[in-house]
Amino acid sequence: MSCTGCDGVYTSTADGNGNVIVVNRFTGDARRIHGDIVSEVKPPSASAPSAANQGAVNHAPTLYPQVIFTQPLEVHAMTRFREDKMFVRVSIEPKTKLTDPEWETWRAHVSALQHGNAAISLQFTDNAGFNIANERVPLSSMIQEIGLDNKLANLDQQFSLPMTQATYDAIDGWNVTWDGYWPTYAPPPAK
Repeated sequence: MSCTGCDGVYTSTADGNGNVIVVNRFTGDARRIHGDIVSEVKPPSASAPSAANQGAVNHAPTLYPQVIFTQPLEVHAMTRFREDKMFVRVSIEPKTKLTDPEWETWRAHVSALQHGNAAISLQFTDNAGFNIANERVPLSSMIQEIGLDNKLANLDQQFSLPMTQATYDAIDGWNVTWDGYWPTYAPPPAK
């Protein structure tokens, strides 16, 4: 089926697992939509490990930023394998470039999230979308990183999960979901 109002640029299809896959027919870029969560999808050629990379210690899956539509934030992550563990660094940053008033509102919103029971759940998946590893990260446990203006710039957390090299090499992507209470974000009034 075609994306309504997209002038034939995009096509979309349901994958049978509650996701809708939207593909730009010209660039090949694809996104998976599940509820209000959008994640990037790698083309099949990028998800198959090459013979040179199979078993290589330097394999690191490309984890595209994840967004939650109803919140003004973006979730980033990177991984590394060492000593029979997958090390993960995850950060929460603003979705877009912010003006000074928007920064103040964003910081107040993130502070409210950190003082509640809001959490993100990370699911690391293989190239068929099957879950390989999970981790729930409460925002209250994340470290506040300070920017050059001496104010909150992002939240950061590092953790490790035990796994084999073969399991780590099978990771091809990730999904982010959220649970707990997430207050509604109210942007500052437009001037």
